[in-house]
Amino acid sequence: YASALFVLACLLAISVATVVTPQEVEATTGRYLNCRGTEVISSTTWSHAKVLASNWADLDLPHSRVARKLLWAITHNKLLEEHVVDCGFGLAAIILASMRAIDYDEGVQEARIALQYFHGLLPRLEPHMGEAKRAGWDMDTTDLAIYPGLLGMEPIHGCYSTGLRLFVYSIADMTRGILHCQHGQWGLEALVPHWLRRGSCHTQDPDKADLFFVPWHTWCDRIVYRMNQTRRDISKVYIDLLDRRKELLPFWSRNNGRDHVFLFSDQGMNFFPEYRNYIAHSIFLVTEALTPECGPSCFNPWKDVVLPGHTDYFRYRRMRAFNRPTEERTLLFNFHGRHPGLCHLYKENRVRGKIMEAFAGKPGVSVGGFTDDYFERMGLSHFCLVPMGTSSWTNHLYE
Repeated sequence: YASALFVLACLLAISVATVVTPQEVEATTGRYLNCRGTEVISSTTWSHAKVLASNWADLDLPHSRVARKLLWAITHNKLLEEHVVDCGFGLAAIILASMRAIDYDEGVQEARIALQYFHGLLPRLEPHMGEAKRAGWDMDTTDLAIYPGLLGMEPIHGCYSTGLRLFVYSIADMTRGILHCQHGQWGLEALVPHWLRRGSCHTQDPDKADLFFVPWHTWCDRIVYRMNQTRRDISKVYIDLLDRRKELLPFWSRNNGRDHVFLFSDQGMNFFPEYRNYIAHSIFLVTEALTPECGPSCFNPWKDVVLPGHTDYFRYRRMRAFNRPTEERTLLFNFHGRHPGLCHLYKENRVRGKIMEAFAGKPGVSVGGFTDDYFERMGLSHFCLVPMGTSSWTNHLYE
């Protein structure tokens, strides 16, 4: 992943190398794999882009935007086919790496167009996959499996036959980029309203609605994109929305917000303590019934609902790839994550600290901070320790 980031930082600064015509490329034996370069993309850029073929799903938004600039240079000059012939696998990798930025910055329709083009390109490349892999283009499209559903390109689902009807507000400025915001434990912010909109239980008629869902990707912007860094920044976003509720939430007044649903994916009440003044009577979907520093008063079981934490599809499938039968598991248990010796925010996490003191460096177990081979260690362990972190839940449980 680090090498991918370094490569992306260099891509736009690379000068154009030897340029050949499409006719010259067609005449060679390695169609789609010559990667000799064009007037827009140099051969050196193609070479560095190989890392994207297998790592595109891991790129964050800023680095996806770098790839998007490369794709824009190609499409702006109307040279797609020329680049397919010269380096089809390189173009495919750039498209995949650009998807997150296209969706976030340009909208879902543009993302659909890009995905449809990729699916049209793939059959031309598939007969050459073996040769491409030998040449360093290890194209992995597994994580693409969830994209059609996220971009609204699959049929409407039946909402598990519920009779409820839900109205989902459209607040464009606060709900951009599901391909980006579906990542991490905060992905529920994007996934839940998207799932509702794609179901038979969704209605655009407020008179038929039983509940009104208020979507916001605030935690995505704070954690994944790091737009808002402080508690006050988050609070201002929420307060601004609710101060403008006559404009943005026009059906609020029907029941003074009691039929409105808000989702807090992680310690939301701590970052929006003013919720008691604005939405105390609304329905909350939360990932923890006990919010740190807030306690039971932040959760009312008669109206609020706890949802499971979200685990990324790419993490889920990669963990399964390292699953081992019992007889091949060599570790009694493992725990890898933040602890008092690693992060000052965890200095009061005594259990995590004691785990480190008692088992660090001991044979037959694996404990410590973050590690690149975390999934392998999970697959080799009989048990996984799940000590409480800074909140009452942790992704370690679901993993």
